[in-house]
Amino acid sequence: MSKTVTPWLDNLLQEIEGIEIRRKDSRRVRIDIAADSLPTLLELLRGRAGYVHLSAITCVDWIDERQFELVYQLWSYESQSLVSAHIRIAREPGVYVSVFDLYQPAAFFERDIHEMFGVYFEGSRHGNKFIAPVETAAADAQGSMRAVEQRDLRGGRTINGLAEGDPRAGWRDRQDA
Repeated sequence: MSKTVTPWLDNLLQEIEGIEIRRKDSRRVRIDIAADSLPTLLELLRGRAGYVHLSAITCVDWIDERQFELVYQLWSYESQSLVSAHIRIAREPGVYVSVFDLYQPAAFFERDIHEMFGVYFEGSRHGNKFIAPVETAAADAQGSMRAVEQRDLRGGRTINGLAEGDPRAGWRDRQDA
């Protein structure tokens, strides 16, 4: 088996318009593509190029640009090479399509990104349910963590696991407290 990404991959990728290909080394390729073309790219890579393993989906929050960058890492056992497909979506509304139908491990990554960044994946079979229990963490649509008030089993209130009255918890004198 070849240990390098062969020119046939370049030829195959030319079938998609608006794609930018950068070689990182002999076995790593970065592809920047429009968000609406990603499903076509993934189908092509899986079906005709042997990239059958979705290693990860990651998210970068470009705050100043008001965009999220989603990075899809695909591995080919045949060519022993990695393709990183990069797309950008608007932070508002922060919605993209699920790729679960092509790569089932996407469900975990999509839920994780939803939980940490608030990105909603349309068509997700898991409805973007939170992985972590809601009472232990919460993320807003900008991905910033905020303190979560909860009641422990003894009936007392805590913020992020710190008891009421503990100055580290950030308790304030509130009428509703």
